[in-house]
Amino acid sequence: MNPCRPGRQGSVILHVDRYDHFTQVLDENHVGLGTDGVRMAPIPCRLVRPSEMDLMARPADLRLGERSGGWNGQPFTTSSPFHVGLYTRP
Repeated sequence: MNPCRPGRQGSVILHVDRYDHFTQVLDENHVGLGTDGVRMAPIPCRLVRPSEMDLMARPADLRLGERSGGWNGQPFTTSSPFHVGLYTRP
């Protein structure tokens, strides 16, 4: 059983997330329960804000060229749940 893919009959997949607002760390875990046992697929990641991304780009000599609110070029606003930045060298 692969906990990251839809389960077979007699199995279930749980997506368990824990987010720490202070460290901005998201601990995501896909837990598969089935007749062949329990399997876990942890996915730890740190979320960053657009302004942080801009600061991290500077030491690499990159500057923000464009920013959108998604992969389809949606406008980026303060309420956008996603941000996609295109960084270029000056």
